[in-house]
Amino acid sequence: MNRLKELREKNRLTLRQLYERTGISDVNLSRYERNLVNPKKRVWKKLSDYYHVPVSYLKGTDRELDDYLNNMVDKNFILKELRKNKNLTLEDIQKQTGIKRSTFSDYENDHTEPNIKTLIALAGFFNVSIDYLVGRTDE
Repeated sequence: MNRLKELREKNRLTLRQLYERTGISDVNLSRYERNLVNPKKRVWKKLSDYYHVPVSYLKGTDRELDDYLNNMVDKNFILKELRKNKNLTLEDIQKQTGIKRSTFSDYENDHTEPNIKTLIALAGFFNVSIDYLVGRTDE
């Protein structure tokens, strides 16, 4: 299924409602969802901003990156070490990143893994690479 349609349906929006919220014609939205035409760059950006996802996700081009992250041999997340080195509590993390304390704790304890969007945000927050976060490099 087309990700544009998938996101719209997930958010329980009609084409008309999405048009009213984005200003993108419902006729064009329907064409994009049916892969009859491709949106222009500014339309991709508008939809990306509306759904709070990267354009690459909307286009479906992030699958290679997801596969890369999901198939890594070493998934040793070092978030706890990074947090402690900065003298941050889980509450500090929640306040500064918006990630719930319990969710971040689950990441630290390898009970769950952050998605690529969260990994990018955490890499930026801690000023490290994604490869460093997932234990693929020591730098």
